[in-house]
Amino acid sequence: MSLLLTGAQMTDDTDKRKRENTRERLIIASAKVFADKGVAGATVDDLVNAAGFTRGAFYSNFSSKEEVFAEALSEFTRGMVGAVQQGIEAQGDNISTVEAMRTILQSLRPLGRIWVLLEAEAIRVALQDDDVRQMCVDMRDYLSRALISIMAARGLTLLGAQSSGSLEELKQIADLLLSIYTEALIVEQIEGTDSTERLIGMLSRLFPIEAGE
Repeated sequence: MSLLLTGAQMTDDTDKRKRENTRERLIIASAKVFADKGVAGATVDDLVNAAGFTRGAFYSNFSSKEEVFAEALSEFTRGMVGAVQQGIEAQGDNISTVEAMRTILQSLRPLGRIWVLLEAEAIRVALQDDDVRQMCVDMRDYLSRALISIMAARGLTLLGAQSSGSLEELKQIADLLLSIYTEALIVEQIEGTDSTERLIGMLSRLFPIEAGE
């Protein structure tokens, strides 16, 4: 009896992992589809074809395209934070504020096009949907707090911030940096140029920062 129960539990665990894997693959693949076509333009077939699944796999995991979009945006945002974290850690312990900012920008650059398009789509949808509006607010808050945390872990503060500054003050600076970066990404995508050094120069002029900090 116990062997049968164990076998049933193993089957349940396997099915659960398969479903989670299917859901994750759909979410990841859908980010590019939504970036290219938007929520209104993307079809369920577009989403499942991108992930290599059938419509049945979609409806067993999601109730609507909007639900997938929310998950895709959240997953992509977490991926951005992960990329920054990995880039900063690769620089070692003795990293200056300028070097940290450069690393952050370079870590995010490969994700720039999809990020710009996903955020633009999120803003469009948010103007018509209160749930998505709150999701956008939460996403920006998460990014700001993650940036503060990553910098603080290296003993660094955000540009222009005092180490004794309140969390709210630090968050305001992080929000400003994110807005500046998003605008720079838009220009970069239009012009097809790397805006990293130009952005570093602009930030250095806006904030009291030395190259050795």
